[in-house]
Amino acid sequence: MTNIPKNIEFQQSWKFPSLSLPINLKPVLVEINHMNDLGLSRWHEVVYFDEKWKSYNGSKTFEDGEQVVKWKYCKDC
Repeated sequence: MTNIPKNIEFQQSWKFPSLSLPINLKPVLVEINHMNDLGLSRWHEVVYFDEKWKSYNGSKTFEDGEQVVKWKYCKDC
């Protein structure tokens, strides 16, 4: 068994600064981060905001702690 020094702190959650939020129901391209057993995953996806971030039908994004890091309206892409 490996002894971990007590002065090492592990970050328990991945928190990002507050983002401004898009207009409800407008499609946005987002950069998403998700910390899982294999490390940090990062990807882009088109989603929308309606009181909380939501993915389109068929996607399971936002069901397991995924977080939006950046976004922009699809019309501006």
